[in-house]
Amino acid sequence: MKTNKYIDSHVHISMDFPLCESEQAFRWFNEAGHIERTNFLALNAHTFFQETQLDNSKCLYLKNAFAPYGYAGYCLDYRKPPVTPEGFLEQIQLALKAGFDCWKIIESKPNAQSVWKHRIDEPLYELAFAYAEKIGLPIIIHVGDPIGMWEDDYKTGYLAKEEYQDQALNVLKKHPNLILTFAHFGFFCDRPEFVEELIATYKGVHFDNVPGPEEYFVIAKNPKKWKEIMEKHSDRFIFGTDRGNHGTAGFTKEEYFKNYPETVTYEINMLTKKGEYDGRHPFPGLEEHWGTVLYGLDLSDEAFNNIVYNNFMRIYGEPKPINFECLYEIAKHEFALPSKSPYLKEDFEKIKETCKAHGVKI
Repeated sequence: MKTNKYIDSHVHISMDFPLCESEQAFRWFNEAGHIERTNFLALNAHTFFQETQLDNSKCLYLKNAFAPYGYAGYCLDYRKPPVTPEGFLEQIQLALKAGFDCWKIIESKPNAQSVWKHRIDEPLYELAFAYAEKIGLPIIIHVGDPIGMWEDDYKTGYLAKEEYQDQALNVLKKHPNLILTFAHFGFFCDRPEFVEELIATYKGVHFDNVPGPEEYFVIAKNPKKWKEIMEKHSDRFIFGTDRGNHGTAGFTKEEYFKNYPETVTYEINMLTKKGEYDGRHPFPGLEEHWGTVLYGLDLSDEAFNNIVYNNFMRIYGEPKPINFECLYEIAKHEFALPSKSPYLKEDFEKIKETCKAHGVKI
């Protein structure tokens, strides 16, 4: 029997809404989508937006708000000196002390890397990767982007898609025992045989099924092969949605979903439906390029349950305990960074009150 409870391994809080509304939005999403556990992934969004504070303290706050079923992923802070291999290693070690459950890497996304100017296979990250490999720290990495973005957003000044992917592959060659999940299928959906090769070569490599909805249409071009892979290697795929936070002020729950359609059903349909079906994405704009026809993989109960629940629990286990003194120190630093957000004072007070309630002397 297929489970009706899922774990969302991949959500973000990078949109500029107050924490109280973001928390409410995720509660509504989880209720509508039968999400039991949520992994809040921070983004060092300043590397490509250049105007926001970091999300680390917010994600750790939400992990606590959703306890005992909340998790959090740390992103490196490039405005916390020293920006050196030793400095990044220290950040990862402090993140684990604070209670983060994984390391989120967005630096190999083209528009992020174009600002930061460093490849992730450079020595700058070497000590952090070596440490993550040694202790078995899960990593979620975004490499490249959908190929269509090179026709629009990435026309000039960017590497080819494969060059971003190759950076991650170079890291794996040096650290073959990393527990590394490629977000968005690694944008390898046009290369299913290569995905099989990665699975055979690296025992810690996984892929999340988070759309980029474009990737689902790529899979629909070769559904028989992808069904074969995801059945045979169902222990290597992890469910997620890439949901973001949105404001809830002035909305009832029903009104909210008219504006921000929940996306859980979109991903579940691809795993469970049989044959062709209407794959119109809840957020419009893809039809003119991809059409609307998707192809369900009709996965077995065992494969489905592995992907939507079991694999995450095998890799992560129960959430790590939060060190609220560390949370407060991270928040003090992040909320002092330059930001255009009007919610800084309000959000910092919420985090501060949570830390005080857990014994931190402020």
